[in-house]
Amino acid sequence: MREKKYHIYLTAEEQSRVIQSLIRLKMSFSNKADILTQWMMFSARYW
Repeated sequence: MREKKYHIYLTAEEQSRVIQSLIRLKMSFSNKADILTQWMMFSARYW
């Protein structure tokens, strides 16, 4: 079964906000992954 595709039409202002939000979300995930990696390295070193 094929997935349904949706199209949304945004103004330039809305496009800008969506892109900025996605960038912030990506940075948030990246920062959390960095913290997890650092914690795992610390744990491996001292256990």
